[in-house]
Amino acid sequence: MPRLFIGWELPEDVRREVGAAVEPLRRKLPDASWVRPETYHLTFAFLGDQPESAVTRIGGWLDASFRDFARTEVRVTRPGFFLSAKRPRVGWLAVEPEEALVEVGERVREAMTKLELELDGKSFRPHLTLVRTRKGWRERDARSMLEVLAEFRSGPASFDRVSLFGSELTPRGAIHNALHTVGFVSATR
Repeated sequence: MPRLFIGWELPEDVRREVGAAVEPLRRKLPDASWVRPETYHLTFAFLGDQPESAVTRIGGWLDASFRDFARTEVRVTRPGFFLSAKRPRVGWLAVEPEEALVEVGERVREAMTKLELELDGKSFRPHLTLVRTRKGWRERDARSMLEVLAEFRSGPASFDRVSLFGSELTPRGAIHNALHTVGFVSATR
């Protein structure tokens, strides 16, 4: 059973840019699980383990739903934490403008519910996960990350596709493979 999610892989130049901004933090902050730059992506819906037949159903739905969707220019910017900086669990950077991304996230999540696929139940918030903290992170560590990345703003990227990914867990971290991709039309929003 493949482990699936629907998302957007950041362009290589933006992944490098974010990776360079984050690299000093990896050495400075307490032990944590840092996302490798080559796997930076925006997740619209995590679907978990699904039967092989779901790949075809979801791919067909993506084709029908996004073939007329317009490209949007986006940037990776401003840091934050889930739960909060006082109780840091996941450190992230926002992806803006939120409106177009939220529209895609809502469309994807509604469709997955109609296809009777379970979701995590959380509302979608466009973000790029950087780190999953471990015990030992304190508020001052979170503040340090927020300060270092406070002025970060990536170059522009074309949000021009959405993909169904398979995610294979390995000892070195997850490996993501696009199983189905739908490109958007060239007109920009």
